[in-house]
Amino acid sequence: MNNKNLNLIKKIQKDLSFKLDLIDLEIKVENIEKAGELRIKENCIAISENILSDKLLCITTIVHELRHVYQILSIYDDNEIEIYRDRWKEELSTGKAKDLFSFIELDAYSFEKYYLKEMYDIDYTFDNVKLDELTDEYIDKYLIKIDLK
Repeated sequence: MNNKNLNLIKKIQKDLSFKLDLIDLEIKVENIEKAGELRIKENCIAISENILSDKLLCITTIVHELRHVYQILSIYDDNEIEIYRDRWKEELSTGKAKDLFSFIELDAYSFEKYYLKEMYDIDYTFDNVKLDELTDEYIDKYLIKIDLK
């Protein structure tokens, strides 16, 4: 196990949890197929042990999953800053949130790109051209930007 990248994941979690006012969740490293998954009922984020050797993938995975935590808390805590919370709530309740191009997923993927640019000056692109174009548009038109530094 790459402890250096696991420590990075935990550092990013601590930092983003503070900046986004998130609840503290346990990080579990497991043998799972997805890079990561939010498990609300277990109060944790599961991270695949397979990604721990890839620093960039570790960063994007934890940022993506923490954004989902933010979205859920925004919905249920009536976060008035987040004007898209009603749309996220609708997508979660209808199952549409599982769609790659749902508004809730676009927000999480867009936040990954925004985070990488702000924190590491990395112009990240997704292999999926449509996703890449939609996230650029989302960052420009919809993402409420916060000071990450």
